[in-house]
Amino acid sequence: MLTPKTHLLSKCPCGSGRKYKNCCWRTEKKTYAIARQSIISAHEKLNEILESENEGIRIRVNALYFEDITEEYGEEVVHDFIRNTTEAVFQNEYDSAYSDYRFDDGSSIIDRFLKDHQETLHPAAVEYLGNFRDASYSLYEVTAIVPGSHFEVTDLLSRKKLTITEKTASEELTKWSTYFFRFAKCRGEYIMTGLALQIPRMDLDYVIDSLRERKEYYGKSKTWAKYLKKDWSVAPQLWASIHCVPKEMPIMQNTDQELIKLMTIHYNLKANSKQKAIKALGNIKEIIVEEKSEFRWVEERPHGTVNPVLIANGIFSSDTKMTVSLNSQERYQRVGDAIKKALGNLIVESRIEYQDFDMSKIPSGETPSREKLDLPEDVMAQIYANLYVNWPDQKLPALDEKTPREAVKDKSYRKKVVNLLKMIESSHAAKGDKIDFLPIWKDLGLKKPK
Repeated sequence: MLTPKTHLLSKCPCGSGRKYKNCCWRTEKKTYAIARQSIISAHEKLNEILESENEGIRIRVNALYFEDITEEYGEEVVHDFIRNTTEAVFQNEYDSAYSDYRFDDGSSIIDRFLKDHQETLHPAAVEYLGNFRDASYSLYEVTAIVPGSHFEVTDLLSRKKLTITEKTASEELTKWSTYFFRFAKCRGEYIMTGLALQIPRMDLDYVIDSLRERKEYYGKSKTWAKYLKKDWSVAPQLWASIHCVPKEMPIMQNTDQELIKLMTIHYNLKANSKQKAIKALGNIKEIIVEEKSEFRWVEERPHGTVNPVLIANGIFSSDTKMTVSLNSQERYQRVGDAIKKALGNLIVESRIEYQDFDMSKIPSGETPSREKLDLPEDVMAQIYANLYVNWPDQKLPALDEKTPREAVKDKSYRKKVVNLLKMIESSHAAKGDKIDFLPIWKDLGLKKPK
């Protein structure tokens, strides 16, 4: 935040004709550094005031945030949520206590602080605190990111677009993700006042509908900014309620829409029978024998679907031991039967080992990662293929059992398809997955937002 905006190699704005880096850059850099430090110092002093003199304000702010959901979900659920999100809760309670909470005379902590200290504060700190006091949360979508420099957002309520110079956030956010942000303007830049409150895209419609419903109470004449300043606890309330509600975890399926059940078949073979076993496996048309004693079971599918499909991986760990890994009961049935028939009496014994993953242990509202599901790469590849190659023609509950291809023809559903694509893309970007979704946008006749 607060950095000189002129490129180092450009001509200096002062008109000297020299390059900016050889003219005013050092002076301006120092000026901006002083401004940044003055803002940080002002925050620290506000913290001291809140901790030493007005602890009761934080208690009342906390009650406003969590009173309703505590009544609905119970103290234990809410306390677990607060323990897991301590930093976000702590920072946003402070933000609200500084700028939103009002004493009986209508003043805020920032008002009282400026009244006592304005003459001794740096002008940048005065400007920032005044705008911080007047700023409200709003619901934003991240539309572009330049890592290490800045990011761009669109206010989903007012449609206003902002560019935020924030190095750390620009390295952590992902495109199309949605948040409650609060920004304060200072020296021509928008600065984040606290931590962002993330809203999963799957809950976006619910949040927007809830905001509109609550805004009706205050009257249609109020702008979104004025409403959100008046009803200042609505953002953290909605954020907390979404993340406190237990979520049903997704059903994981493979390419053939079979329920995923990871398993390994362990075979003990007769002594010195490895080469005979490899030769016998080679006679199965679906099996491809590879180097290093490995083989794959691959099946063809009709045109227009995922094709071909990896069904199983096999490996000889020694001359007498062979294992085959699969991901569904149906595949185990046909692969196991075929191998048993091909190898015959070369098999001394076999046993099956299941590798179950417990979806219920994944925190609610969190996108499952490879690490938490402990899924092999080939399984994840098949899941991705199933979701994104055939995705346009799959009936989805989020679209009332319509396929995306059917839904885009209906104006009332078109926006939902766009939101689903953004949600999928943002989710994978957060995990570092580099997946090109442009073909899907084009296949559905949608113009991908820039």
